[in-house]
Amino acid sequence: MTTFISLGIISIISQTIIARELAITFWGNEFFIGLTLAFWLLFTALGAIVKIKVNPKLLYVLAGVFLLLEFLFIRHIGQNIILGILSIFPLCFILGLWFKNKTENFSTSRAYFLEIIGFVIGGIIIAVVLIYSQPIIDSVPFLKKIDSVSASWRFKNQELIRSVNSPLGNIAVIKTDGQLNFYGNGVLLGSTKDFELSEQIAHLTLLQKENPRDILLIGGGFGNILPEIVKHNPEKIVYVEPDPKIIELMAIPPKVTVINQDGYYYLNNNQEQFDAIIINLPNPSTALINRFYTKEFFEKLKQNLKDQGIITTHLLYTESSANSDLETLNSLVLNTLKSVFLETLVLKDRTSFFFAGAVENNPDVLIKRLKERNIETKFLNEQYINYLFSQKEDFNQSELINENFRPIAYFYQTLFWLDMFSTNLSRMFKHIAENFWFVFLALLMILTILHKNKKNPVLAVAIAGFSLMAFEIIIIFVYQTTVGYLFTRISLLISAVTLGMALGLWFGIKTKKGILNFQFLTIVFCLIFAFFLCFFLNEVIIIALAAVAGFLGGVIFPIANKSYVGKGSLYAADLIGACLGSIIPSLILIPVFGLWQTLLFIAILNFWIIIIS
Repeated sequence: MTTFISLGIISIISQTIIARELAITFWGNEFFIGLTLAFWLLFTALGAIVKIKVNPKLLYVLAGVFLLLEFLFIRHIGQNIILGILSIFPLCFILGLWFKNKTENFSTSRAYFLEIIGFVIGGIIIAVVLIYSQPIIDSVPFLKKIDSVSASWRFKNQELIRSVNSPLGNIAVIKTDGQLNFYGNGVLLGSTKDFELSEQIAHLTLLQKENPRDILLIGGGFGNILPEIVKHNPEKIVYVEPDPKIIELMAIPPKVTVINQDGYYYLNNNQEQFDAIIINLPNPSTALINRFYTKEFFEKLKQNLKDQGIITTHLLYTESSANSDLETLNSLVLNTLKSVFLETLVLKDRTSFFFAGAVENNPDVLIKRLKERNIETKFLNEQYINYLFSQKEDFNQSELINENFRPIAYFYQTLFWLDMFSTNLSRMFKHIAENFWFVFLALLMILTILHKNKKNPVLAVAIAGFSLMAFEIIIIFVYQTTVGYLFTRISLLISAVTLGMALGLWFGIKTKKGILNFQFLTIVFCLIFAFFLCFFLNEVIIIALAAVAGFLGGVIFPIANKSYVGKGSLYAADLIGACLGSIIPSLILIPVFGLWQTLLFIAILNFWIIIIS
C-alpha cells in the first residue's frame, strides 16, 4: 500500500520540479509546458505497458538519480525543444514501470486510488517546499552551490549575480557589459541601462496629459520606468507587482506605493481612478499574460480611469522582422482596444505603443510639455517625437478580438515564438489549429473503424482521461481570468480535482453502474459548465466544478477495471488520453475556438463513445 502512495508522492514532486525548470527555460510559454506534460504522460504510459521485471529498491534509486540528472540537464541544454522533451523519458519510464510491476498482484483500482492519495500528500509537500525553497537552499551550503552553479548554465557567456526562487517562480540577475538584466521565469523583465524603452513608455504617456497626478503602473518596475514617471512630479504612483521577491531586488523611489497583488485581481477589487494607467508587461507569450490584453481587461482599465485619463500598453514590433503572425497580433490588440475605447493612438518603432482614452494626436503639444516640465532624457527628444508621429498609422485591421474566454492573441504570439525555432513547425501548427474540426472528424471516423470490440473499455478510459485533463485546464484558465491569478489559492483547484478523483475512484469501485452512464453525465456537466460561463461564476462555484470534474474523471477507471484484465493497458490509455487532454485544449481549442467550443468538443467526444459502444 505504501508503495503506491510513495509513487504518487514522487510523481507529483518530480513533475512539479521538472515542469518548473522547463517553464523557466522556455519563458513560461504553455506550448512548451503543455508539450512537456503531454510527453511526460506518454512516456509514463510506455513504462506501464512494457513487461520488464525490476527490483523495487532499484526503482527507488533510479527515480532519485534520474530526477537529479534531469534537473541539471535541463538547466544545461538551453532552449532546445527536442532535448528538453527527451530528457524526461528515463524518469517517466521508470515511474510507469514502477506502477506496472506493483499491480501484477494488486487491484489496479486500489493502486490508482492510493497513487492519488500520494498526489495529495506530495502536492502539499511541494507547495510548502516551493514557498520556503530559497531559505532551505541558502541554509545548506552544498545545495546553495549546486543551485548557483547550475543556474548560471542558463546564461552562457554571462555573469549570474543572483538567482532567487519564490512561490511565483525564479528571478535571476545577470551582468553583461556593466548592465544588470533581470529575468523572471526566463523572461527579460528589465535592465538597469534600458533608458530608451523606459523613457518612451513613461513620457509618451504622461506628456499627453496636462497635469498627471495619479499614476498606476502594472508590472515592469525593473529598469528605469519608475524614476522616469517620478520626473513628472505626480502626487501618487501605485506600482502593482505580484511577486514580493522582485521588489526586494529593486530600488523603489519614495513616492511609489507598492502593492503585491496580481494586476488583474487588483483592478477587480479597486475603487480608485487614475489619470494614467501604464501596462508594462511582455508580449502575451503565456495565457496568464494574455489576460492583460483582452477586451474584459481593457474594460476594467476604463472603469479605473478618470474621464480624461489615458492608458498605455505595448508590444514587440520591428518592420524588418515582423511576420504575418506578429502583424496579426498587433492588429488584433489594436482592434480589441477599439472595441472598448473611442479614441486610440498607435506609435511604432521597434515597439508598438498603444494609447487609448483621451489621447493627444499633436506632437507639438508633447514637445511643449517636455520643455515646460524640464524633463531630462537621454533618448526621447523633439526629433524622435516628431519621427514617431510621422510613422503614425493603424495596422491592417483585424476582425479578431482578444477575449478572456477566447485568448487568440496568445495563439499568434505562440506562432511567432515557434517561428524562431522552426518556420515549418509554426506553419504546420497553425494549419492544424485553424482546421482542427476537420482533423477531429477524420480522427473520429478512424477510431470508429478501429473500435471493433464494443465491450473493450480502453477507449472509454482514454476519453475519460482526456476529459478530466481538459476540464482541469479549463477550470484553472477560468479561475485565472475570472478571479485573478493567486498562486497559493490555485492549489485549492488542484486539491478539489484530486479530491473529486479520489471520491470517483471509491464510488467506481462500489457501484454496479456502467461506464456509459458517467459519460452521459460528462455531457450534462459540459452543459452546466457552459451555463455558469455565460451567467454566473465565482470562486466557490469554480472550486465546486473542479471537484465534480475530478469525480467524473476518476469514476470510470475502476468500473472499466472490473471487466478488463489488461491493467497496464488501462493505465496507459488513461495517461495517453490525459496526454492529449493537456495539450490540445490549451494550445488549440481554447485560444483558437474559445471555451464554449472546447466544452462542445468534450461533449461530442463522450457522445461519440456512447453511440459506438
